[in-house]
Amino acid sequence: MAANSDSVGVPANGGLGGRIRSARMARGLSRAAVAALCGRSEEWLRQIERGKRGTSLHMLAKLADVLQVKDLVELLGDHAPTSAFVRPEHPALREYRKALAAFGPGDPESAPSAAALRSRIQHAWDRRSVSNRDRTDLAAMLPALTVDAQLTARAASTPADRRIAHRLLADVYHLGQLYLCYQDASELLWVVVDRAMNAALESESPAAIGRAAWFSAYLYRDFGNVDQAHQVIEDGLRRLVAAEPDGRLLKVRSVVHLASACNHARESRSAMAWRAWDAAVDADRDSGLADPPNVLFGATVQDVALTLDIELGKTQSAARRAEAIDIGSVSSTPRRARLTIEASRGLMLRREYAGSTHLLRRAYETSPEATLFSMHARSMANDLLDNAGPLLRADVVDLAGKLGVAA
Repeated sequence: MAANSDSVGVPANGGLGGRIRSARMARGLSRAAVAALCGRSEEWLRQIERGKRGTSLHMLAKLADVLQVKDLVELLGDHAPTSAFVRPEHPALREYRKALAAFGPGDPESAPSAAALRSRIQHAWDRRSVSNRDRTDLAAMLPALTVDAQLTARAASTPADRRIAHRLLADVYHLGQLYLCYQDASELLWVVVDRAMNAALESESPAAIGRAAWFSAYLYRDFGNVDQAHQVIEDGLRRLVAAEPDGRLLKVRSVVHLASACNHARESRSAMAWRAWDAAVDADRDSGLADPPNVLFGATVQDVALTLDIELGKTQSAARRAEAIDIGSVSSTPRRARLTIEASRGLMLRREYAGSTHLLRRAYETSPEATLFSMHARSMANDLLDNAGPLLRADVVDLAGKLGVAA
């Protein structure tokens, strides 16, 4: 789910920014012109050229096209860290793929009741929140859960039952997105996110639609489609604002504002990002509700404040936030691992390689799977291989090996 990569991350190391700048100067193009042709801000390109941020393989290909660079190696360098770009695949992916394609007629009499389905979905969320192998545990539940949720939605006989069933189906697809993200199965990920939004719309629930918008925005951002990410968030917010407000809807509205903040940060629009974050803080406060134990990373104002500082290149502020995180107070294991990875990113901004290595290893010990399937973690492992000194070399090589990044 989300990330400084717009698909597969290319870290800001090894002279990437300098090579991009040289190619731009060779063509006689201004930074503003190149950024505009890529659909990004001048500040975005400035930070890349100065080595303050990486980009994505998707956006790097766009830059190569604009700069008329025929071989990506000219921008990546002779020792392109391809192992950091490879997306891992979970062993159970094939079974989930089959479940998504299972649209057989089924027996309406065998469809689980909404209550039974809701209980199973809650168990899946609860199990994921305490697991240090969340993908494996989700994979054990998702195929049957997906088939049954689809059957329950098809078997619903009244409009009210259909709305309830589709709300539950959207939730099952959200679990599927968490399982699929950062695997080498982007076509399935798009299918799941699209189905989740359609199910949420069928439910006619503003909260379900807002939740689906948050999940959708992550995917659009990760694949470099920031305009679409803005659109889905704006549509979701319109639904939420038009509905009669209550604590739950305000909580969802806060989360959708956080997605908007991340969208703006991806475009280096600092003022707009923090304005959206402020709106999230206000909605969260007005909701009067605490964050649930299984809250996802990126769905709390504290998480996103750290991400914004990192995305916007605020080195000192990001490091201070990273150092202030009370990881032990976070009950969700995947979120705890993700926060630790984010804190490691904050220290990397200041080139504090020892601290970053320590936190990245801690993230892996917290949840090997959450860390293995994080493109940030893999990119940082590659960055550490290139930049950490001899004192850290053995630790970094060992950690990189665990994350599938070749030394």
